[in-house]
Amino acid sequence: MRLRPHLFRPLALAVALGLLLAAPSANARSRHQPQVVEIPGLGPMLLMGPSARAAVRSYVAGLERRRIYPGAEGALAAWGQGLAGAQPEGVLALAKQEGRPLVGIQLNELRTLVGGKADKAGARAIAAAVTRAGGQPVFLPPGAARSQIDRLLTPLDHLVLAGGDDVHPKLYRRPVTHAEQLLDARDRYEQKVIRRALARGLGIDGICRGQQLLNVTFGGTLFQDLILDGATTTPHRGRGAQVEHAVTFDPDTRLGELTGVGRVLCVSRHHQAVERLGKGLRVAARAPDGIIEAVETLSGQVRGYQFHPEARADAVGDAIFSDVVRRALRHRVHAASSVD
Repeated sequence: MRLRPHLFRPLALAVALGLLLAAPSANARSRHQPQVVEIPGLGPMLLMGPSARAAVRSYVAGLERRRIYPGAEGALAAWGQGLAGAQPEGVLALAKQEGRPLVGIQLNELRTLVGGKADKAGARAIAAAVTRAGGQPVFLPPGAARSQIDRLLTPLDHLVLAGGDDVHPKLYRRPVTHAEQLLDARDRYEQKVIRRALARGLGIDGICRGQQLLNVTFGGTLFQDLILDGATTTPHRGRGAQVEHAVTFDPDTRLGELTGVGRVLCVSRHHQAVERLGKGLRVAARAPDGIIEAVETLSGQVRGYQFHPEARADAVGDAIFSDVVRRALRHRVHAASSVD
């Protein structure tokens, strides 16, 4: 069939216009670029936007719009203004150039961002442990937009879930009894981060709350308070401080083999813990009172620690974070070979 000349020009114009509308513009693409923003007193954090300033502004506006942290508007606004434009030079490129895998540390508490030095201590300790092991830590923002999760995970080689506030009992279909400082929207955001990370083949290590959220995401439940729920008579946290207690690793697990120890002294600061184990997880360590202190999947892709391996630079902590970096490097090599 021959096109008539007087019909060809409008048809070509319509096709061209359709292609133009269907193709993402340079502007649209630039809105979704990862920006590394330096958080004073903490370190580099990934945000999405065409520039560091725009990424910070968009993140703050999104938290306020979705009321992820209700009542924190003033603190968020002040924090965002102080950060605008702060960006370290080429953290992602430099890590790649030096062969260091990028380990994302998922934050969940707003005070880790807007609070003082004490509020940042736990996250900084995790980052320091990753750095000592040869990795490049970068923080992931709490409660970002769900649509940005895949883009935030794209540059990463591994994911670590930091400790923090209690997991909302809604997530494991229980009424609230003894759980504290609950934010359902934030928890559901982090659950999606976990699921997307698993789908992308990333290794995941969860610390304290991180282990609890992993267990719930795998279908398990939690003791909302170890003492009040009758799980133990031994406190696993002091008055606003950590406690030390023994942890015994199962030698027939990956973590038992990795740490090479049977019984070791560890640091804890929690009042919740795993009750019913999630599907696909197994116990790798317990405290003397029977509380589950470490879990893992059979494949070793996912590991959780109720204690804090970042809290002391000892053989167990070094072994755990060295293995985090080894697994991250394996993921990087595998991802590169898949592209080739």
